[in-house]
Amino acid sequence: MTVVLAKDETQRGDRFWRMADKSSGRRLSPPIWSAEIEWFVESLEAIAWGLDVEVFPAAERAYPLALHIHGLHAVVLLLANRDQQPCLQIERWKGSWVEEASQAFSEHRYFGPENRASFGRYPLTSGWTEELCELAGAFRVETAAERDRCWRTLRARLPELEAELPPPDRIIVEADRNGTVQRLPWEPQFDQLAGAIVLPKPLAHWLLDACRGGRDLEQISAELDRVLAPQRIGQMLTWSSRYADATLSGGYCFRLDLEQGRQLYAATQDLPAFAADPLLLGLGDLATSLPMAPETTAPGPSPQFPQGLPLATLRERELIQGLVSTAFGAFPRPSPARASATRRAAKGTPLMNRQRWWILQLLDLGTAALGNLPSRSPAQMLLALQRSALLHADCATAFADYPDEEGAVAALVGEAQERYNAALCGKRRRARVRRKADLPERG
Repeated sequence: MTVVLAKDETQRGDRFWRMADKSSGRRLSPPIWSAEIEWFVESLEAIAWGLDVEVFPAAERAYPLALHIHGLHAVVLLLANRDQQPCLQIERWKGSWVEEASQAFSEHRYFGPENRASFGRYPLTSGWTEELCELAGAFRVETAAERDRCWRTLRARLPELEAELPPPDRIIVEADRNGTVQRLPWEPQFDQLAGAIVLPKPLAHWLLDACRGGRDLEQISAELDRVLAPQRIGQMLTWSSRYADATLSGGYCFRLDLEQGRQLYAATQDLPAFAADPLLLGLGDLATSLPMAPETTAPGPSPQFPQGLPLATLRERELIQGLVSTAFGAFPRPSPARASATRRAAKGTPLMNRQRWWILQLLDLGTAALGNLPSRSPAQMLLALQRSALLHADCATAFADYPDEEGAVAALVGEAQERYNAALCGKRRRARVRRKADLPERG
């Protein structure tokens, strides 16, 4: 089999891709949209590099390897290994909810596939690792060439634009959609542009900076000089933005809130919190038994501080209490005062309780993937652990008053904590996917 990423568009002009057999045209995946495709390609490459199929026993239930959640929509990559015929199972999930009229809000309930079209399978037969790597490389070459061609065409009409193509995550493009010019993030989608705006920093961080203090969508749009419309911003900032790589790597704590009937979006950039506590141990009772590392040990890599953690400054300001040792590096342990400040900055809101079942499911899936597929770099591993720690803390808050009479929620959270601790120690705890029916029932 020769696999390709087949590109197509909807009638509205939204681009999507599917994995397909080049010879027969048989579809091997559900649609992957432009906002998901770069994550998807990176995940395929990570699976090709890090997945050892032989160590996974045959099982009825699949093993989660990677997931991408934004708002109501998710893509989940799993290893299905039934009857010793392993394949990469690619699924589209959608979140559901139930109405709670007495509480004047909807309580969101678990994600899951909608229908048979939500599934795809790529057989992991001989040569699959090389094939996926070649697929990822070909996509990146094609995308880079398309963007470079678009930028040169655009500069021919707008010579005031920068000569060198800026990073795509710093560009807002003006694209014709159904006869209307709209401003949108420059995802791998648009090849005919009417204009472009270059941002001073990555789009995700630019948006989060505009959320400081808590603002509604209209106020955020005004803060950004109307570069993006309120509706577009609302599509980009969702409950799941709190756990996104871009949010965490920028050192932001994001939350949704409600004030006098208005939904507010709030973000606090707290880089000292991520410097003094890269593992976010201060958010809860996690990894309390980690051994201390010698003070002379060089700290591990940090996605928030790619040039290295400022240990001298942290010690001078008494923000840390030594270093703890993990399987992928030594990291500071925060002082009690710094840990308390981090908890305040990262504290959730009552509005976020609407998503508590989604948060619980994301904690379960994320820690399962953490044990099933090793991260490609220590910095990526740290990012995954930070997300797990934040999800763990949010579950503790959201379910604090939940009548967990059978202990199902506590058992799931406890298992996720064991996976988190195992990952810190370099141990692999393989975990199978929990479907809706396997998750705690709503009390």
